[in-house]
Amino acid sequence: MKQRKQYTTDLKDKEWDILESYLERLVPKNRRGRPLAFDLRLLVDAIRYVLRNGCTWRDLPGDFPKWQTVYYHFAKWRKLGIWTKLNKYLRRQLRKELGRNEEPSAGCADSQSVKAGSLYGNGYDGGKKVNGSKRHILVDTLGLLITILVTGANVPERKGLSLLISNIRHLLPRLHHIWLDQGYRGLDFGKRMLLCFGVVLEIVSPPAGSKGFVLQHRRWVVERTFAWLGNYRRLSKDYEHLTSSSEAFIYMASCDIMLNITAQCCK
Repeated sequence: MKQRKQYTTDLKDKEWDILESYLERLVPKNRRGRPLAFDLRLLVDAIRYVLRNGCTWRDLPGDFPKWQTVYYHFAKWRKLGIWTKLNKYLRRQLRKELGRNEEPSAGCADSQSVKAGSLYGNGYDGGKKVNGSKRHILVDTLGLLITILVTGANVPERKGLSLLISNIRHLLPRLHHIWLDQGYRGLDFGKRMLLCFGVVLEIVSPPAGSKGFVLQHRRWVVERTFAWLGNYRRLSKDYEHLTSSSEAFIYMASCDIMLNITAQCCK
């Protein structure tokens, strides 16, 4: 059998050793019909190729399984929330290895407006002059992704944060403090978040009289996370038809980042 070409986007052995145990538990076994025709690692490598290079599914190299097969498994795992669960497991493991509690008590949130193609529910962000979608993310103090919500770009930051927290509050009992930028200002909003979710919001402002770029206390962590995600060409723009697909790719990029950090810690 002809050996498959190796790509720079392929999983390294140490990364696969970490990932395999989780995937074996998360991916359901096919008890009826034909067994899986391809190795799990090969399917993950194919999806990573799309994520890292930003190509269309149809442009996958021929030494991967057919693009229809790869997309089928991507869509199936998206519906099962595989990447969301994997993101949680990897984050908890990495925090534990770094001497932190598995669940964060504080975090930092922000949003990013990006141009979009045919995404359902596109909107126009008048402040950023962007027609597309908006990514609302919450990270811990290490910059590791906790959760992501993709909406139309016209959804305000405060509404996006409310939706974000309401979706995951029951999963994060220790979370009580979030740092934000000035786009989330509002006394009533802060009071509502404290009463409804028990979360204290702290607005971080640049130093008085500062001009240009200034590194802001605590907020630089979430900005660095956006920079990490920017290394994945599929995320340079929102190319997806469904918000769930957009979120799945972002969770997958986050898993890739944590896999790389964890593999380095294990050296």
